[in-house]
Amino acid sequence: KHIALFGGDSKTGKEILFQALSLGYHVTTLVHSNDTIEFSNPNLTVIEGNPMVDKDVCKTLANATIVMITLNISISSSLSHSSIIKAPDLFRISLRNIIENMKQNYIERVISLSAWGVYDSYDDINQFQKFLINYSRLGVAIQGHEEQEKKLRESELQWTAVRSVQLKSHGYQKGLIVRHKNKNKLKTTVGRKDVARFMIDIINKPEYYQQTPAISNC
Repeated sequence: KHIALFGGDSKTGKEILFQALSLGYHVTTLVHSNDTIEFSNPNLTVIEGNPMVDKDVCKTLANATIVMITLNISISSSLSHSSIIKAPDLFRISLRNIIENMKQNYIERVISLSAWGVYDSYDDINQFQKFLINYSRLGVAIQGHEEQEKKLRESELQWTAVRSVQLKSHGYQKGLIVRHKNKNKLKTTVGRKDVARFMIDIINKPEYYQQTPAISNC
């Protein structure tokens, strides 16, 4: 299998790179700078470009059978006066390019990283999280993920949007809680390694097609 990864220079994206390559996948990733990928592998192709540029997306999808997306609208902090580092319309334009090129290349499977708190999951987050979404720059990132899920729902592809709670950079934890079809109560954090493992594990699981599973550590 050949994965096209958008966002391979993100912290979670790099975890997907490591794990997918260790499992024998070929991976092509689109990054803003080649310097952000500090290792090489014969099954890894790194393309420098922008997912908001159609030709860069087209090049990334060449030979791919699976698409993974770990893009995010970066903010310097969750404070109301913090700056937005990446374009606020990142998801709208990138997802349009990715979906159109997937259909042209007959690629059906796409798994994206979303966030706990978008759409119907907003009712399940705590009051402090709601405050951050409503009154800080975090709301811009959440709106971006909602735009991402909207584009996926409209695509008719075999999509999965994995809604993550707060991401942490630590080793593998004892296990995952998966909230699927409104079952199971989540904890507040999840490790990036565990998120990457889950996203790879569900590649060939039809029960997650057109679904928005949410995950946390136990």
